Amino acid sequence: PPIDLAARRAQAPAREAAAVPGGAKGAAPTTLVTLDRVRDAWAAIVERLQESSVGKAAQLANAEPLAMEGTVVVIGFADDFARNMWQESHRAELEQSLTSIVGAPLRVRCTRLTAPAGAVPATEDPMIRAALETFRRPEHILEVE
Repeated sequence: PPIDLAARRAQAPAREAAAVPGGAKGAAPTTLVTLDRVRDAWAAIVERLQESSVGKAAQLANAEPLAMEGTVVVIGFADDFARNMWQESHRAELEQSLTSIVGAPLRVRCTRLTAPAGAVPATEDPMIRAALETFRRPEHILEVE
């Protein structure tokens, strides 16, 4: 069955909604963009990026829209590398994809996802601990000729 956007918009909490200027004269004054609407479009955004870069698509598949702050979508990334890459180098590309698919001009702010309560830190994994120990002590890295 088709999704009734008008009904979903009416049900969305006010804190998740953003009023976006309509733009040109004669256009509708505002378009309501909710966090649910962005989340619904997220798979399409990942799919669109997969056509040009599997690596970028994989990073976005592991990220998630967390909140709306006005016309800014807050995107949470699992690691700092991906967050920094999207915030510093590819934010405009993500904003363009979001705007195109959602149909309203949006901005993006990238943040780091926090670990759920009770989650074991990655440094407790024996493989990660061994890698960190090796790379923190370069004298243990063997050169192969």
